[in-house]
Amino acid sequence: MGNKKDRESGSRTSDAKEELEVFVPMPEKIKTLDGQEIEVPKTTWKDEIQIGRIISKGVSDIPALKEINFREIKIADMVSLLPTIIGVAPDVITGVTSILLKKEKEWIEDNLNSEIIIGLLSPFFGNFLNKVLKKVDIAKLTKLTEKVPLPN
Repeated sequence: MGNKKDRESGSRTSDAKEELEVFVPMPEKIKTLDGQEIEVPKTTWKDEIQIGRIISKGVSDIPALKEINFREIKIADMVSLLPTIIGVAPDVITGVTSILLKKEKEWIEDNLNSEIIIGLLSPFFGNFLNKVLKKVDIAKLTKLTEKVPLPN
């Protein structure tokens, strides 16, 4: 057997993996604000690359994130970032939704609301994490990430 720390770490990673394996499937269709049903296309690798780039740019547009000590983060730290996050997040969310639906950003803004978008993005990101973590040995990933210093 391992030591107590290994058992606890193994238990946490097992729990995390079980949680991620329960996910909501991507909707095949969504309804717009005016009730029109549109099909949700399959996501390609090209789409996932573009989504990664949009999210990466969004994160880099919030330079204050680099100043936060994530090991000792406080609510006040996050509250101070809210104005910047609120300024950046809509563009990121609209961009990701635009890629997933293969529609122009203006169409997304005119035909969907936050409830519809969250109903699309939540399963997408849940499924993406599930795919990634099924291919990765969680215990090895946890040990590897313990060695990576968090940004200060």
